[in-house]
Amino acid sequence: MTAADLRPRIVLLPGDGIGPEIVAAARRVLEAVGEFEITEQVVGGASIDLHGTALADEVRRLEEDNDALRAQRDELHEAVQTLASQMTRTADEILHRFGTRRRAPGDLASR
Repeated sequence: MTAADLRPRIVLLPGDGIGPEIVAAARRVLEAVGEFEITEQVVGGASIDLHGTALADEVRRLEEDNDALRAQRDELHEAVQTLASQMTRTADEILHRFGTRRRAPGDLASR
């Protein structure tokens, strides 16, 4: 086993929006503070352009083999669900104040 085999492995998933800028800065920090095996994969819009899907099978396999990526996915999913729930409650409270209710998807078709 070589020293290179013992380096921590990090997978960078820059995504879209400001993700590439943030990941590039994070990569510079990682390279400055230590020796890591860094792999970068495309996700989101860039992946759709290249692979026709937002999350290619190769990235899914990386996630399956990496506890940290799975944990981050689960934390992100929980955060998004919490935010969506809070937004729904807030919208319901606003609509209640105006004496109306949120329309069901079928209600829009009847307009």
